[in-house]
Amino acid sequence: MKTPDEEVTERIIEKFRTAGLMSESGLKKLHPALAAGKLKAEDWKFFFETVRTDVEDADAPQSQ
Repeated sequence: MKTPDEEVTERIIEKFRTAGLMSESGLKKLHPALAAGKLKAEDWKFFFETVRTDVEDADAPQSQ
């Protein structure tokens, strides 16, 4: 059985996924810290600056 923190974390992660706010790898990195309640404002800023979907897409190799 999941804890309330795990339930809320999964809902938040799914909303981020649906909205396309973070890449899958970013969501995987965020999940444990979010569930543990260990994120500070600067952690959120770091996540959104480094693991946004468009940042990873821009860094991906371009195939032609």
